[in-house]
Amino acid sequence: MIQGLLTDRVHLKVHTPTKELSLYVLTRAASGPKLTEAYR
Repeated sequence: MIQGLLTDRVHLKVHTPTKELSLYVLTRAASGPKLTEAYR
């Protein structure tokens, strides 16, 4: 809402960059917790 108002009034342009991040899954195993990379 505020971003739209600023765009209309002062011609402000906002750029949001996209970033590729790794995703991990925490699972419980018999030997203890395991952190593995998630598949996309």
